[in-house]
Amino acid sequence: MGRRKWWLEAETGSKVHLYSIENGKKCRMRNKKTGVEFGEVISMSVFKDKPDALKFDFLQSSGQNFVFVLERKYFEWNRSTFSRKFKEASTPGEMVAVFTDWRAQFNGSQRSTDSDDEDEEDQDDGEIISDTSSPNCSDRSASSPGSPPADPSGGPPALGRMIRPKKRKLTSATDSVSAVTLKRQYVEEPKSDVQTRVQQAFCGHFTISVRTLECGNQQIRKRDDQFLKQLVKSMEDYRDEAYQPLCLSVRDLLDTSQFDGTKVNGYAYDVIGGQHTLLATRELAKRHQGDNRFKTLNCVVYAGLQDEDKKWLGVRHNKTGEFRHAMTFRDKVAICRASRSEMPVDIQPNEFKNSCRIILNEEKINQTVDIACMLASYDDATYSLIIQFLEMFEDGCLKDQKLKSADRISRPDFKPYKFKQFKVLDAQTIQALLQDAIDHNISLEQFTQESTILSKLRRVQRAFIHETGVRDWEEAVKTYPHETTRERLLRFTNLKFKALHIPETFVQYCQRVKRENSEGFNHRPADVYSGNGANRGFIFRADVLKLNPTVIKENGVTCDGFDLVVVDVPNDWSTDDIRELVVVIKNLNTNTSSYRVILLCEVDSLMKFKQELKATDCFKRVEDGFYYVENTKKETKVTLTRAVKSVIVAYASTSAQISADQVSCAGRHNFWSVKQEVLEKDGEGDVICTRQKPLQLYEHLIKEFTPPGSWMLDGSVVQALL
Repeated sequence: MGRRKWWLEAETGSKVHLYSIENGKKCRMRNKKTGVEFGEVISMSVFKDKPDALKFDFLQSSGQNFVFVLERKYFEWNRSTFSRKFKEASTPGEMVAVFTDWRAQFNGSQRSTDSDDEDEEDQDDGEIISDTSSPNCSDRSASSPGSPPADPSGGPPALGRMIRPKKRKLTSATDSVSAVTLKRQYVEEPKSDVQTRVQQAFCGHFTISVRTLECGNQQIRKRDDQFLKQLVKSMEDYRDEAYQPLCLSVRDLLDTSQFDGTKVNGYAYDVIGGQHTLLATRELAKRHQGDNRFKTLNCVVYAGLQDEDKKWLGVRHNKTGEFRHAMTFRDKVAICRASRSEMPVDIQPNEFKNSCRIILNEEKINQTVDIACMLASYDDATYSLIIQFLEMFEDGCLKDQKLKSADRISRPDFKPYKFKQFKVLDAQTIQALLQDAIDHNISLEQFTQESTILSKLRRVQRAFIHETGVRDWEEAVKTYPHETTRERLLRFTNLKFKALHIPETFVQYCQRVKRENSEGFNHRPADVYSGNGANRGFIFRADVLKLNPTVIKENGVTCDGFDLVVVDVPNDWSTDDIRELVVVIKNLNTNTSSYRVILLCEVDSLMKFKQELKATDCFKRVEDGFYYVENTKKETKVTLTRAVKSVIVAYASTSAQISADQVSCAGRHNFWSVKQEVLEKDGEGDVICTRQKPLQLYEHLIKEFTPPGSWMLDGSVVQALL
């Protein structure tokens, strides 16, 4: 018997070879007496004289078969990609089932994809020979490469090409990680209490009569009639195939010392894993009463298991057999729900998640465990809708649901991350959303989009309640009916709301909402705000030509005038409007010795507006400049894109000459390059104002034309609408 460390590697096609380390180098395992390398592995089985060992049959180049025995404890699963398939297999029997299932599945895939060359390839690949002499291994094993894949959990043969999961790519962050360190961490990782108890409760592998086995109520998931029907047909068509052994727990035994292996058919068992295989075998035993292959089943027996151990073992059994009948996310949610019902009501969330993590055979509390525990903790009404929704998804019955090619072989599985948005939603909202999807009022894509939008709106709602000072959302809707509509709040869903941070834009919106809904606000059409540093502003949200000192005083603005006035001139303004604007600004600044007026206009209007400002005799100097807007949307017509706009700067002063500090505050020039802003949109996706100016432009104007502590009047159209 070999005592060398060994592993398996799949090479060309379906050929699998044994490898070991000799003289510090990796090489194929060879016979130490003859020095001949072992050939292709054609079968695996449990060694009858030592249950913890595996017997391998090799096909040598001479055409003869060779047998070699290796101990399970020297197997290194992390040496190769193929060996990692056996990571979850804790016993030699499970390793045999995984290997047989892979071999049959690969052959089934080759047969479906290369049917034209089937006869020629079968002659080259050789024949799989399995050992049936041991009572501890299956008496129905793969006999030819033309047979369909065997299901470790009792599944149907694969239809079409084998579906393999996508491999995750390593990022550059893992380049400096030592593989030796990773291995050491895995080896030194302590086993959980559940895993230790299960190993101590192991009685062995036995062949047990089907008549003595009952499914009972220990199953971790419900019976799948569609899968059972396929399994019966598969087992009837391929009667010599090997299937994963059943997982049994002996009733009324406290430990393994009370179990007698010679009387295996005299005990009562609970089937923990493999109910579909048992039900299919029972059905075939009725159809073919003279066929001895359907009278017994290979089983792994345990004694003295606790309820938590049985759930852990059932999940482990299904994970080992997930080639054909993998556990879906719905199954995992149901397992967590069953565990939750057995726990105290006041159990801490982390304790509940950790318990479910152990049962689901997960190394840590990942997203699947987190979301499954969240869904399992809802009330009965919400939980029933969640299960109904998941069942409809697995059946492909949701509105506009598109099934992939892999979903036609096995049931589709809902991605847990799509339920992540439920964390911030209340039960009533979740029920309404699920009911719409179940009733086909919304499609699956709309369900995902709507849940994301509602989760964002929920954050906006919480911030609105906090900033406005109302008790709850019902009071907010009653107090501010127009400002709490979905369309209004959707504008803020693109902002980043955090637990301890509310965006300043939304804070200003809430402050304005409170002012507008206060008593006497009809006579106050403006807002006062403080900007970055010492800059202050006065936003006028009406016709700038109607502004007067009385309106300023009514809004509580105490200033002698404005140091800077910026107006985005509408395209339909004439020179008469410019003269009227100059009069309004002059009346506002009667107590101001000097100020600046900036007009933003199209290049075509530059000269006439500039000449009109000079003709008023209110300004000592009138200059012009330009700003270029990068990434401006190109015109679809033959005309050139207007990416350059005009800026007119007029300086007013009571003194005979303009001083240097009045002309410039930060080394001005007459050309600025700014980036195009993302246009603000309403809840329907329509642009609020097509004349929205870049924020970077205003930063330049304030920096270069206003000293610290200045008052600024922004009478532009975009501010009036925002």
